[in-house]
Amino acid sequence: MAAKNKVLWTVRLPGIHNFLLQAQAAKVTAVAIRTTENNLSESIPAFHDAGMRVFGWRFPPVRNPLRSTKPSMWWS
Repeated sequence: MAAKNKVLWTVRLPGIHNFLLQAQAAKVTAVAIRTTENNLSESIPAFHDAGMRVFGWRFPPVRNPLRSTKPSMWWS
């Protein structure tokens, strides 16, 4: 069965235009952009206008389960 969706992920998005061109060349149906990117709010309409869905993602916080459960004791 052929895949219905093809997603292009990025960790850094220094420029929307170049990533949009790469996504179009790869014929993706969606992009996944890290939510900590400064230009995320500008990216969403640009990719929507190109007919692509936009997913936001983020690394979960890392904590040492052997230490206190208080957030002030978490490490990353």
